[in-house]
Amino acid sequence: MAEPRNPEELNLQGDSTANEPIEEEISYIDNLRRNAEADQIRAAAKERLKGQRQDRRERKKYADSVFTLVAIWLMFVLLIFMWYGMGKLQYSDNVIIALLTTSTANVIFIFNFVMKYLFKSQD
Repeated sequence: MAEPRNPEELNLQGDSTANEPIEEEISYIDNLRRNAEADQIRAAAKERLKGQRQDRRERKKYADSVFTLVAIWLMFVLLIFMWYGMGKLQYSDNVIIALLTTSTANVIFIFNFVMKYLFKSQD
């Protein structure tokens, strides 16, 4: 076994040419890591954008469906009131008031509920 050397005699600084390949390798590995992180960020952004596009398509589809439902519902109620006014339907005033009240409440509730669900705030 060799005797331990005096620390002052050791060349702990080393020569700079020996460290260059190590520093190049560290730099190369850092660049690979940064590129991999950038690729992950880009992939996540693409997925988020794809999801947002799908959300917009779905929102448009359901908003159109809700508008159509509300319009048909209101036309049906208008038709009932027209038949009542022309005397083709005979209902008491209480029935007509209940029909008008519940129809209005249902239309407002459905429209409000669906629109709040489809167009949530981005908090």
